[in-house]
Amino acid sequence: ATFTAEGTYVLRLSANDGELDSHDDMTVTVGKDLTPTVALSADQAEINPGDVVQLNWTTANADSCTASGDWSGVQALQGTYSAAPSAYSTYTLSCSGGGQTVTSIVSVLVRNLDLSWQAPAENVDGTPLTDLAGYKVYLVDSGQYQLAEDIGSPTQTSTLLAMPSGEYEISMTAYDMEGNESSYSNIVRKISP
Repeated sequence: ATFTAEGTYVLRLSANDGELDSHDDMTVTVGKDLTPTVALSADQAEINPGDVVQLNWTTANADSCTASGDWSGVQALQGTYSAAPSAYSTYTLSCSGGGQTVTSIVSVLVRNLDLSWQAPAENVDGTPLTDLAGYKVYLVDSGQYQLAEDIGSPTQTSTLLAMPSGEYEISMTAYDMEGNESSYSNIVRKISP
């Protein structure tokens, strides 16, 4: 038998072979399902750098909730949370009740340009490069070079540029400790999701 509503049901099993008659009763009580649930959502799956994403959650049959991943701490059983992630972020909410724990996860993509390069080892004239001080990253638009980032570390060989969705042309230079800047590198095209 299947019971779809709360309540107390009596099941009777009867047998009769023509001579003997017998029955047995069994009582079944169907209660409310007390399994905890949690629903976590973000108002945007992808954001531009600097934008704020709003997390919303609701629960049922839960006694407590704990956040982890790119947020942390005890959270209310329902609520909102504002975040301004600078990179891809995952938010996890685990809620417990009735001896069980359930989890909901939401991820947010921040549109960025991921750049990496190989550090130069020698000067243009072939001599060893010993005074490298850093790099400059430029956005190129219609032949115009606009400084996007000054990386003041000779050992850094990657960076993440916070850029809205779109296609970009990028060029770089290297500079020495006296501020002398190299020629522009070849232009590369990068797409920010």
